[in-house]
Amino acid sequence: MNNYVFLSLVFSGIVAISTVMYVVLTGRLVKESRETRKFHETPFIVASLRFAENANNVIQLHIKNIGLGYGQNVTFRIIKDYEWVKDSPLKERGAFKNGIKSFPPNYELIYTLAILEMKDNRNLNENDFVEFEVTYQNIHKNTYQNHYKLNFNEITSQGWAKPPLDNESAKVYYLKEIAKQLETLSKK
Repeated sequence: MNNYVFLSLVFSGIVAISTVMYVVLTGRLVKESRETRKFHETPFIVASLRFAENANNVIQLHIKNIGLGYGQNVTFRIIKDYEWVKDSPLKERGAFKNGIKSFPPNYELIYTLAILEMKDNRNLNENDFVEFEVTYQNIHKNTYQNHYKLNFNEITSQGWAKPPLDNESAKVYYLKEIAKQLETLSKK
């Protein structure tokens, strides 16, 4: 009888330890599922400066939702504006002025900030920048805020290869060159 009681206690202990391990692992699985769901529901709006694909003298501000979640109620607060054309500051244009209600994943806003070497426009200084905060919500009304200070010299100092080195910009460059040649041929 003692052997029976001993084996029963051993097996009961094994079942109890297995149950505890099962509960711990299930808890971790639930936590991981929550994190995955949160990741898929969270928007992430980023801002960057780039040269325009078809013009190496045009500096554009790109604002894009690179997150997997739907962004909504997006507002901007300009800290330091840049006015490259008189009476057209960034704070008076598009979403910067009015906000934007819907910002789905991969949605992108593009603003031209400066066209270099144009006579009617202000020239860029070494220390010129634009600074702003973007505030937005996910579908559960959780609020996120990102701060951006984008220096123009970071993009202008990168230079420009002719033809461009990346595939997408090179395609645009060569299509533009073909269009110029076709226009020349059609004039003859």
